[in-house]
Parts: sequence; structure tokens; C-alpha cells
Amino acid sequence: MNPTSSSRWNLRLGRALAGLAFAGAGLFGAVAQARPEFPSDIARHLSATVVPACSICHLEGKIGGITVVTPFALALRAHGFSSSSDSLVTALDQMATDGTDTDGDGVSDVEELRAGTDPNSPVPGATTADPSYGCAVAARPSRAGWPAPALLLALAAVRRRARRR
Repeated sequence: MNPTSSSRWNLRLGRALAGLAFAGAGLFGAVAQARPEFPSDIARHLSATVVPACSICHLEGKIGGITVVTPFALALRAHGFSSSSDSLVTALDQMATDGTDTDGDGVSDVEELRAGTDPNSPVPGATTADPSYGCAVAARPSRAGWPAPALLLALAAVRRRARRR
């Protein structure tokens, strides 16, 4: 590789990494946090016998925007949920109208929530995880802002290394 093509490659690499850093900063900086009121909002709106655990939406009940990947949570989003209580109620009503059954067990997600069972589990009568490991810790200060600075530091290190070559 001649010096000219090497410097062009370094410039392209730097631009690509800068783009990734900006994308990552936007992704991690705007992560929606769990709201402790959502489980009780669901129970109240559906007249459920049990307040659902955070694990109906969050992977293993761990709160944070990047853990909202359960089938039920994805169905909520597909029905208009966007992190507000109003959009939650609207999405639940739409899911009830559609008869959404994300786990394919023949019982709609809304009916499972009313009965206190897990809409993500095809096992009849399965309950959700203990909520003390999920939304109850939402009041803690979030550490969601650390990935953006880490990405920027990594970008700076890669660019410095590329300039030395």
C-alpha cells in the first residue's frame, strides 16, 4: 500500500468510526428507562388480579431500554407503545381487540395478564419472575450514559494509533 492510499484508508476508517460513535451515542444516550408505574398501570387498566413482573417486557426482569426484547414487549411496540402510560393503555387495548397471543398457547396476552400468568410463556399457568429483580430497582440512578463516552474514547485511541502508522 503506498502512502497516499494508506492515508485515504485511515481517513475512511476515521470517518466510519466517527459515524459509529455518533450512532452509538445516540442509541445509548436515548435508551428509555423502565418506569416503576408500568406494571401497576397494566394491572389497573386490565383489572388484573396480580401486578405483572417487569420480566413480561424486560429480559430476565433487568430494566433498561436494551432489555425490552420479550415477545410481549415487541408486540406492545408493534401496537403503538412508545414509553408513555397513555401509549401503554392504547397498545393494550389494541392487543385485546386483535386477540394478540405472542406465545401461541391459545390464550391472548391480555387474558393472561388478567389471570396473572406470563404472556411470554407457552406453558399453561406459568407466572412471571419475581418483580423485586426488575422494576423495583428502576429508581436507582441510571448508568445508561457510559457507552457513548466509551465509544468516543475508543474512537480517539484508534485514530491516534492510525496516525502513528
